[in-house]
Amino acid sequence: MGIIRLVLLAAAIWLAWRLIKQTFLSSKPQNGNSDTPSRDDNTPEAMLRCDQCGVHTPSSQAFNVKGHHFCCAEHQQLWLDHHERDEQ
Repeated sequence: MGIIRLVLLAAAIWLAWRLIKQTFLSSKPQNGNSDTPSRDDNTPEAMLRCDQCGVHTPSSQAFNVKGHHFCCAEHQQLWLDHHERDEQ
């Protein structure tokens, strides 16, 4: 009888932990207000190649200017500085 009680106690603790984790420790915002647009985690997102270094970045995080894509603001500025010099 002791082993059955132990298994039931372990199952109850595991179930309680899952409920607590799902309710209070969830990393997703509960109020729907977030800085990034909400999207399904399973939805694929276009990856854009940085015109400065070649790294691929999700389209929601890429910097875009004049039809060109960049992985960060620094690469965007470097590219713009280089091409403005070439145009002069």
